[in-house]
Amino acid sequence: MRILKQTNGQFIIIAVLMIAIMMVSIAGVMYSSVTYYRHERWEEYLTIVDNIKISSSHLVEISLANYTSDARADNNVLIKNLNKWQKNLTKAYPGFGVALTYSNATIGNGTQSVESLTGDTTYFSSASAKLNIDITSVGLKGYTFVASAFLGVILNATYTNGDDLLIYIAVEKEDLTPVTNLKKDSFFVNGLSLSNYTNSKLTHFYQMDIENVLRIVYRIKIPNLTPKPSNVIVAVVDSRSIKVIGNSTVTQG
Repeated sequence: MRILKQTNGQFIIIAVLMIAIMMVSIAGVMYSSVTYYRHERWEEYLTIVDNIKISSSHLVEISLANYTSDARADNNVLIKNLNKWQKNLTKAYPGFGVALTYSNATIGNGTQSVESLTGDTTYFSSASAKLNIDITSVGLKGYTFVASAFLGVILNATYTNGDDLLIYIAVEKEDLTPVTNLKKDSFFVNGLSLSNYTNSKLTHFYQMDIENVLRIVYRIKIPNLTPKPSNVIVAVVDSRSIKVIGNSTVTQG
């Protein structure tokens, strides 16, 4: 009888141990699953945020390209596109509760003073907007960033060897980043494509500016230019189709 009681007692202990082991194992599996699920979901939300940021930047670039390419520039083009973008986002991510709001939307052309070996004025085209993302399904609120696009030029012009026109022009985009991929058909001098000027040449070099800013400087040479204008207007169009226009009085070298 005692042996039977001991056996029953050992069985109960073993059973309890087995149940405890199973509970620990199940808890571990459940924790791992929940942690993995949460990680995967957050990865999905972060991907959504990144996609919205990239797409918003493209939208600002496209808006600026449309604004600068149209002689009858629409000052409200950026706001109109942002309003459409707000509606499209809601449709693009149904069930996520994605909401986009914006403020400080600006677009236009302007100038600013600069100390440069190429010239003393930056002519620029720019657009920007402050955007806010909410994802209500996960409680994300108030993620703010700025989407912007910029294209600027600094230039000077001179006559050399009598009738040869030399133009030195530095071209930069956001964060003073040099624009390095411009070709002849990217430049227009006094309304005419550089490719249409007979024997014109385009070269470039890098130069550390007075303000210790590394710039790429394009050298445009138009030989035997007649008549000789006292002022040149240079338009530059980058690979995003954003255009900026600068001008310079031509000095006699």
